[in-house]
Amino acid sequence: MLCYFLLVIQLAVTMEHKKSFTKVCPVCQADALSNFTVYFDSYVTLYQCQRCSFVAQYPELGRQTIVEDYEHFYSLDFVKQGKQFQYPERTNSFIDMVERLKKIVGSQARVLDVGSGEGHFMSIAESRGLECVGVEPSSTLADYATTRVAGEVKKGYYHKELFPPESFDAVTLVQVLEHLVDPGAALDTAYYHLRPGGVVMIEVPSILAPHFLAYRLTGIQKFVKPPTGVIYSHVGYFSPHSLVYLAQRHKFKTHHITTGRWRVKYHGLLKAIATITDPIMNVLKIGGILYFGKK
Repeated sequence: MLCYFLLVIQLAVTMEHKKSFTKVCPVCQADALSNFTVYFDSYVTLYQCQRCSFVAQYPELGRQTIVEDYEHFYSLDFVKQGKQFQYPERTNSFIDMVERLKKIVGSQARVLDVGSGEGHFMSIAESRGLECVGVEPSSTLADYATTRVAGEVKKGYYHKELFPPESFDAVTLVQVLEHLVDPGAALDTAYYHLRPGGVVMIEVPSILAPHFLAYRLTGIQKFVKPPTGVIYSHVGYFSPHSLVYLAQRHKFKTHHITTGRWRVKYHGLLKAIATITDPIMNVLKIGGILYFGKK
């Protein structure tokens, strides 16, 4: 009788675990538990969809997914440190993105920057002639951004009702999709707000970044130790394949995708080395992902 009782308890625990594990991948909509395998299980548990390669804390919202309240997530500590923007080291990378975007949409385009933060990307885009509007859930960062940019910065989360359809030539999602439980919904909204022929520009970290590849090769968890490896606020981790899969499923036609871009992230000797290694990294699809898709 005791054995039977323990078996019932074990069965109940197993069923509860399966119930808490999502049944749908937000990228490819795989809906069988057998589609997902544990990719990493230490600081946080990550699962990988075997159909599209998307990696997530949970392939959709579950008990182990950490979803931050971005309205109250950020502070202005960087200002106290004498910085104008949170990550001044990203300036060259943002300049590179803006120049790539202008080659596609022109120098007079109207751009919506989703997750505009403290206005760093917007300020660079405006300085190069683009008309920009921002959307930022953090009231603190949105208020600060209005002191740094000319364009309007709307407070709150991104949704269709914020703007009329076909309002923009480009929608940018820079370091945004990895924070979203349903990244496809953001792409649907971007598609709605883009004019015919408009462009979505996405930048996300990659599960094929060198530190993740080093972990997969060696099993040494220190390579992906938080906060520089696994990042708790990142719900999902893309590869070039899974990002293209997602974008195309939401009606975007891939215009260009690149990885690496270390030459615009580093200086001095590292920049010189990156000039040689970037083309190789791009062929191997290693490094952070920059994606352009057309409506």
